[in-house]
Amino acid sequence: MAVRMRTLSRYLWVVLACSGMIVSGCAAAKKSSAQLPLEFDQERMFLQAAPYDRLYVEVDRVEGVTVDPRWLAELKDFLANCCRKPGGIQMVQGKPIPLADARGLSPNELAGMRLEGPATPRTAYLYVLFYDSKKLGRKKPDNPHVSYGDYPCAIYYDVAYARKEQGYFAANALRHEAGHALGLCKDRSHGDGAHCSNKNCLMYWTFVLKRDWFKRPPIRKQLCARCQKDLLEAQAGKPDQRFFFNGPVLVRQEKDYWVLSYPGMVGLAFDRQHAMDWEALLRSYRAWIQTRGKTNGSSIYAVWQLKAQGKDGIGRLKKAIEQARHDPSPLVQDTAREAQRELQKELRRKPTKIAASLQEEWTAAAISRGE
Repeated sequence: MAVRMRTLSRYLWVVLACSGMIVSGCAAAKKSSAQLPLEFDQERMFLQAAPYDRLYVEVDRVEGVTVDPRWLAELKDFLANCCRKPGGIQMVQGKPIPLADARGLSPNELAGMRLEGPATPRTAYLYVLFYDSKKLGRKKPDNPHVSYGDYPCAIYYDVAYARKEQGYFAANALRHEAGHALGLCKDRSHGDGAHCSNKNCLMYWTFVLKRDWFKRPPIRKQLCARCQKDLLEAQAGKPDQRFFFNGPVLVRQEKDYWVLSYPGMVGLAFDRQHAMDWEALLRSYRAWIQTRGKTNGSSIYAVWQLKAQGKDGIGRLKKAIEQARHDPSPLVQDTAREAQRELQKELRRKPTKIAASLQEEWTAAAISRGE
């Protein structure tokens, strides 16, 4: 969400000011629509009843932030109306994150340190984080957005943004960002692949805010007919079986490699054993966050696993990395290039054998892409 000021004549501005109304625009900025490439249909894990028949929504807030229960109730209703989950939707709030622990972390990193994921199988997963950028010492408030990179399963909401208009803005913004997680507006016949072209739709790129001095019930934006049609078509379509959840990690299985996505992180694995070891992945990522020093919060933690035995194994690994270099995701392409360079260095040192275990050793790089 980004602010857009409408152009008003001087006379009209005086009239509005005298009537006690403030008009501004709130937009879902282009970068807030961080979605996987359009050829992926990972959102069907949320929209369809199988293979995940329930949805778990984990909600966190940083100390000092108040979350109106009505925001969460409306978000849950929106998800219930959009997602076919016969096992139900569970929304759980954790204990507040101490402010001291949150300072110095980007929203992605804060989520990466905190979120736990579902405790039951056959459960799709969403994460929602509320924070106040002003209390975290940041100069400008953040747009409400979904997680950058290849993990469209986390929603970040900065209460410092449009602070005085929260009664109108918050519930709409949360539902709008949830719409991104659900893959709405991928149909470019009525939008740009992320936002709807219908100005009255919840998924339009901007909201007009009106501070209501008379305390009337705030207007709730709704999905337009074409977005609703998109939902029905996605619910009836074939699931994208490449995607599945492993704990809180979103996994995509390709022919010769696996992509593991998490807030602020992407991983490449080239055998199933390592692809399934998400706990080791998170331990490494969280250790990196704690020891990385100061950053500008704009990097994605990219990791890869290299393990091969003998000439044939090395040949298969080279082929898999080359395939990942042509992955539809630019972030995966960048990670594969880093892995390829590392493999070449390893081969120069020990040309007949590579033995790097995911549980014992990570190879990593910070890629400048994201927030």
